[in-house]
Amino acid sequence: MITLNITKTLDLREFPPPMPMLKVSHEVSNLMPNEVIKIICTDKKSLMRFRDWIEQTTTLKILYQEVTRIEDQELYIHYIKCTGL
Repeated sequence: MITLNITKTLDLREFPPPMPMLKVSHEVSNLMPNEVIKIICTDKKSLMRFRDWIEQTTTLKILYQEVTRIEDQELYIHYIKCTGL
């Protein structure tokens, strides 16, 4: 199991696409180097969307992505680290 020091958690389960991406892009602009944000959403395409978006940046890195199920809801969880300003 990976242990991460999470700076902030965004629970975006109630937001349909593309709102999670918009909210995350706003929040990561406030991160300082080495801070980690945890994002929880229900968009199954978010695994690909976040990877594609992060690949285009120079200041962010995906540390880990996972899929889990709570009750009858599938959750997509992303851990993103700020690597610089």
